[in-house]
Amino acid sequence: MAASPLSLLALAGGLPVGEQLAASGLRGQQLRGLLIVGPEGDLTPGEYDALLSAGAKPVGLGPYRLRTETAAIALLSLAALGGG
Repeated sequence: MAASPLSLLALAGGLPVGEQLAASGLRGQQLRGLLIVGPEGDLTPGEYDALLSAGAKPVGLGPYRLRTETAAIALLSLAALGGG
């Protein structure tokens, strides 16, 4: 993740993607980075802690829990659109 300018971690309760991009000074820019979505059944607390400690920025994808494949598409779409 260190080589990635931005790593977004889908996490319930995280900032909306647009707010996280704005806070990172990257809203409206062409993005290069890493998008992280947990597996079905979710990541463990230790995995979340490790990713956040490594610099991943937590982002929420709305009020509903999404399936893994849907969450990945939603996160990619929001990031590509600059956060919606």
